[in-house]
Amino acid sequence: MRWNTDDEERGGGYIVRMAMIMAVAVIAILSVVLFLNREPKKTGNGQNTNRVESATANDTPNISDPDNANGQESSGGRTSDELDIWDEDYTTVLEETPTPTLVPQEDITTDGNHTMITYADGTTKWVTISPRIKRNDYQDMNFVYQTPIMKYYEDGTKVSFMGVMVSEEQNYVDYIKLKNAGVDFVMVRLGGRNAQTGELELDTQFAQNMKNAADAGLLIGVWFESQAKSNEEATQEAQYVMEHLTEYKLHYPVACIHTPTADGESARTDLLGKNQRTEYALTFMKLLSQNGYATVLGANKEYLILKFNLTDLEEEDIWLLQPGDVPDYPYRYSMWSYDGTGSIDGIEATAEFIIAMKDLSVP
Repeated sequence: MRWNTDDEERGGGYIVRMAMIMAVAVIAILSVVLFLNREPKKTGNGQNTNRVESATANDTPNISDPDNANGQESSGGRTSDELDIWDEDYTTVLEETPTPTLVPQEDITTDGNHTMITYADGTTKWVTISPRIKRNDYQDMNFVYQTPIMKYYEDGTKVSFMGVMVSEEQNYVDYIKLKNAGVDFVMVRLGGRNAQTGELELDTQFAQNMKNAADAGLLIGVWFESQAKSNEEATQEAQYVMEHLTEYKLHYPVACIHTPTADGESARTDLLGKNQRTEYALTFMKLLSQNGYATVLGANKEYLILKFNLTDLEEEDIWLLQPGDVPDYPYRYSMWSYDGTGSIDGIEATAEFIIAMKDLSVP
């Protein structure tokens, strides 16, 4: 059969058109593929925003790798320039970094390295316990309170002694009843220096208390309230005490007492520094020691820690004037006033009870 020429021309044109359409389609498909596989889009500042997760997950150096002991990057042979993580937006990285867990600080109320000071107005303050000052080793469980007597035991044996503080405030005291109630010794107030005027004053009941206590067979010590503002005044106070002790026999120490004034009144020694106050107390006690008397420094916890230089008092006995259920004074002490408003047979008014942690009696 023979083809018609016009038909042949029409058939050839159709094939050409189909080829052109297919070529255009192929070009379009290749363009799409190339578009999808182009380089990641950069932001205006040239930073990559598409690979934070993959880079952080797969490209982080493995410090635990034995071959990577120095913390150098292990990335399958790629250099840092080839890693998109180095172009990451730092703000984005921070947003994906978990917040570190904060370790709570140790509670200073229970860490054993701090102790609380309670001021006269009731306010409190936590202070660091100095490692340079010798601490006491008393155990709270070894204190036994059989009202009105506090006792302390070591290895099941009582090692303490019970005393009472007396002054003109108690007026008449029946010392025989005190002894029968279990009192071992009394600390009798000799006197003190007036906190405002500076005058030396003798306790109005001193002589009577000394005689009656001796007649009852009780061991006796005395206390003096110091307000010395110089070594000369401290010496004067010590001489004053010795002048009034010439006719008495003491069995317990002479106490140099430092206490806050009643009702928060100002005192002549309020502005003394720690070193000054310590120096004058030592002057008082050393002069008495040189004359054959045992001595003890008495003060409350606030005064002892904040107003004295305890490193200079290492050789002195301490009397803690701090009533409470158990003593919380961290440093060593020999006597403790544990109750300031006690009641005991032989004293109509309230009394202050003392526990001596060791035998402080002298021959």
